[in-house]
Amino acid sequence: MYKIFFTAVLLYIALQFGGAGASLNADSGQEVTVYYVPYVSHIPYTAHTVYSPNLWEGEVITVQYGSPGKFEFLYRQVYVGGVLYSSTRTKFTILAKPIPARTYVGTAQLGELADTYAPEFTYARRVRMEATAYTAAFCCTGRRPGDAAYRMTASGRMVEHGIVAVDRSLIPFGTRLYVEGYGFAIAADSGGAIRGYKIDLFMESLQDARQFGRRHIYVWIL
Repeated sequence: MYKIFFTAVLLYIALQFGGAGASLNADSGQEVTVYYVPYVSHIPYTAHTVYSPNLWEGEVITVQYGSPGKFEFLYRQVYVGGVLYSSTRTKFTILAKPIPARTYVGTAQLGELADTYAPEFTYARRVRMEATAYTAAFCCTGRRPGDAAYRMTASGRMVEHGIVAVDRSLIPFGTRLYVEGYGFAIAADSGGAIRGYKIDLFMESLQDARQFGRRHIYVWIL
């Protein structure tokens, strides 16, 4: 009876106070060993998609790539006579927090305004240009409704708000732009007076075009 009681006391002490790899022998000949075993795993990161009016429709920009986090469990395992007696989780530690992925998907249409300070608004370069405005009226194009090429640009595209005339030697047709105060635009037209860093903005209203006048603005080449 005393032997059983003494063995039970030794087992209790080992279970409560045993360190990593600590062991002691009971009179029964069974060895009690306590181990602390770490288990490391990853924490998945989340992905956030933001639909933004500061990008062309369908354009996708990743401003932050995701990275998984890492955590550690510490298990206290007790072996009696070489056989696992118990396994208890004693500690949980976050070693690294996950970093979420952030992606922007554009929703902007031709001619819409944007916030040029938004983190997802990206561009190749920004230039200062002298800007004027034109319409499809006869005084601007020399064409009238019913003419074969009425409202047709030099690139073959029909004019609408967002179509601009540029010097093709500097800005090729089809180049996407953002024009200060005018919105997203496409270089699709040209003109005899449009040379160098000059740009002509199409507007539907002749009154709006005249009111716009001539001014210097910033143009972002996207």
